Amino acid sequence: MNAKSGILSLCAALTTLASSASAQSLLNEQFSGSSLSSSNWTSSIPFSDSGVSVASGSLALSNGGGIVSVASYSTPIEVTFSFAFTGGSYDSFRVYTRAGQFNSNGYGAKGVGVSFRLQEDAGNLNGNIALEDNGAVLATGTIALARNTYYTVRLVDTGSSLSLYWNSSASALSTVTTASSYGNKIVAFNREGAGHGSLISAGSVTALDYLTVSALSLPGRVQG
Repeated sequence: MNAKSGILSLCAALTTLASSASAQSLLNEQFSGSSLSSSNWTSSIPFSDSGVSVASGSLALSNGGGIVSVASYSTPIEVTFSFAFTGGSYDSFRVYTRAGQFNSNGYGAKGVGVSFRLQEDAGNLNGNIALEDNGAVLATGTIALARNTYYTVRLVDTGSSLSLYWNSSASALSTVTTASSYGNKIVAFNREGAGHGSLISAGSVTALDYLTVSALSLPGRVQG
């Protein structure tokens, strides 16, 4: 990933520091059963064709459907999840930390995190993975994503930096600096469909196989 102009990636030493942190499990969501756990999540169905459902051990978010954590998670934290695009070919998907509640129309929320796109509306693949601060792109990279294929992502959020780890890699794909905070929630949502006027992305469905949250104890940092 290459940071955009004016946004500096953290040095390799800081990335190593984050990756060597010890973790304590706070949430282990496997999306089992036949409904979303109301103890862990609140769902949002903002448009007429939006959906949030649980079946066969995974969560399906369709056409702008989303979830926000009931609990608050203060940084530093590590969020690990496995996702797949299982619907239309123009879908996108976001997972944010440091997030607030859903926006007033129920679609998405302010936060800091990562976005994934199968492709842009014009068919462009470049920059389809981005680290974001409330939708503002801090860094981008390009990885071809196939539909119906699960990918594992790990986000390490120190409160002043955000690192993205892809699949089983021990090295961060990208690290950016941002101290913005809009809350302490975890939010996940996918792209709106025809119910919000986006005909090209009608039938967007993103599946989440699991999502875990761990508290980090960074070397040299006093907790509490």
